[in-house]
Amino acid sequence: MRGKAGVWYQSARDRLRVPEWFFLITFAIFGLIFLVLIPPFQVADESSHFFRAYQMTQGKLVSKKTPSGVGGELPKGVYDFAVSANQFGLSFHPDRRFFPRSQFPELWKFESKGPKEPVRFVNTALYAPTNYVVPAIGIGLTKLITSKVIVQFYVGRLINCAFFGVCLFFAIRMIPRGKWILAALALLPMSIYEAASLSADVYLIGLMSLFIAYWSTLYEKPVLTIKNFLTLGALGLLVGLSKQSYLVFVPILLLLALPVRKNRPELKRRLIFAVLAGLITGLFAGGWVLITSSFNADFAYWAGLNGIAVNPPVAMHSALTHPLTFVETMINSLITNNANTTVWSFFGLFGWLDTAIPYALMVFLAITLFLVYGFSETRTKGKYALTRPVAIWFGVSSVLFVAVLGFVLFAYWTPFGATSVAGFQGRYFIPLLIFLIPVLYGRYRHTIPKKYVLGGLVAVLVCCTVILVCRYYTNPPKLPGQASIGITQNRNIG
Repeated sequence: MRGKAGVWYQSARDRLRVPEWFFLITFAIFGLIFLVLIPPFQVADESSHFFRAYQMTQGKLVSKKTPSGVGGELPKGVYDFAVSANQFGLSFHPDRRFFPRSQFPELWKFESKGPKEPVRFVNTALYAPTNYVVPAIGIGLTKLITSKVIVQFYVGRLINCAFFGVCLFFAIRMIPRGKWILAALALLPMSIYEAASLSADVYLIGLMSLFIAYWSTLYEKPVLTIKNFLTLGALGLLVGLSKQSYLVFVPILLLLALPVRKNRPELKRRLIFAVLAGLITGLFAGGWVLITSSFNADFAYWAGLNGIAVNPPVAMHSALTHPLTFVETMINSLITNNANTTVWSFFGLFGWLDTAIPYALMVFLAITLFLVYGFSETRTKGKYALTRPVAIWFGVSSVLFVAVLGFVLFAYWTPFGATSVAGFQGRYFIPLLIFLIPVLYGRYRHTIPKKYVLGGLVAVLVCCTVILVCRYYTNPPKLPGQASIGITQNRNIG
């Protein structure tokens, strides 16, 4: 037995030295822990994501206007499950606790059978259906076995979490440079927190990782096959459909022409592919924007119900006619004290942005992430160097991404006349850093052993686990006597 245990231990140690296996083992442990610890709908907008995914299981790819607003008709038990889960008002109240012994039996009562009623979830209705295929598959398959909504909910979470793990495992294995960087970004507390939920960010981060990893492998190849073109084109299309701001990443397909600029036949093939892929992606993304354009008025109304008075047409006109003022507003949002929440929500801001990790832990995590960028990788390979024009292209794309994201948030989530853009969250920048891996890797080196740096990352995740336990389960105060604001007050809000 001792001999077998020794072999198993050595095998585990060997696997942990490989980036993709280190990620998968660490993520499997903490992903499942987070999934269990986080009470239902305690990730921002998770109820709306759940409603949208559930709508997909009914064969409805496009939401519609209902008497309650843009959303769809869902089983009454599905909506009541969300109402019951929020009855003690945990969201925005870090002083309140979840009581599994009393609440889980209550949540178990709700079933997806019975009459349907209109439910509003306009904020997720604006997303393309591709964002919710994965959790919808989990929920849909579970519906065939049981009508218990709580089981459907947790299986949807589990499938989403597994999808994230699989995508990142293969992306880390595939990417020729920056494997440890990708592993570290995927193991950020906020990455795992989102992955353990029904959030569409799971799909976005997973897809971006595959897209940039596969692009990097093709950049290394002297000749691309039709299969290479079709696979990368499909990934680019899905990235462009995910959110409007992600469209700016797709033109990096043109960079595939740089390594073969002296090979005219291959150069021509790659340029034609990049242009066609870009046009098709733009066509599909633009078509989806047109399909959902009639939802904009209801979104503005929904934002008003949440205390944010917006006027998208007026805001867009203001930003376009006064670009310098818009730039000043963006700068004020990203590099002044207004950026505090954005920075914190990149490293660790749990719940509905109501539970921040300690400042010292955030600084330690920032240093750890910085050190990961300085790792050397013995398995790094590649014939073609990423030249300065490539780096500039990546930089311009990043600026455009931030600008487009800021423009959308300014129009749809910022009260008119505000001096900073509302709605910026650090998790939005995780895909951006993944996108930048090819040009950020190898900029500096250090000699600190990997085991210490990676051990620090695991220690941070252990601390975050303790924070979640304390946030939701320990030292419970007296039960609040009133229902939460939000979903329990207005049945039209998802």
